[in-house]
Amino acid sequence: MSDTHASTERDGARDPTDSPMSVLRLVVGYDGSPSSRRAVDFAAARFKGSTAVVVHVAAIPLPPAGAMVPPDALVVPTAAEEADFERLARSTAQDGVARARRAGLEAEAETRVGTGSSAVAAGLLDVAEERDADLVVLGHRDLGRLEALLHASVSRIAVQDGRKPVLVVPSHDA
Repeated sequence: MSDTHASTERDGARDPTDSPMSVLRLVVGYDGSPSSRRAVDFAAARFKGSTAVVVHVAAIPLPPAGAMVPPDALVVPTAAEEADFERLARSTAQDGVARARRAGLEAEAETRVGTGSSAVAAGLLDVAEERDADLVVLGHRDLGRLEALLHASVSRIAVQDGRKPVLVVPSHDA
């Protein structure tokens, strides 16, 4: 037994690299986009039989970075709008769970709400910590240069955070 493996056993943490293609506890980010569907499919193909929490972090839209928005122009959603927003978030997460189950993962849904890419990444990583996930799986969107300047990448923020290992699935075949 290696020293690394021995220390892993002592602190009670599991090392997801112990056996390739092993059964893991996954958190998979899902928003219904092609890149998130690809992330679910990739996780299921590589980690058959693993358990997955399919997480949809409903992002409340914000004005573009640097936009000058007067305070009276910001609209607070009504209780009915918030309920609709939550229903849509649950529905999106359940769609991801159905896809994951069809592909061979044991899956359940969880939803969070956030504002902006940083909050979406934080929500995914919070779930990963709460569920003691071995790996976070996210899709990657090919953003144009201007869009990338205006909108931070959830996958980049999650990787840079460093709380959990993150696998970013490319948006196209390599």
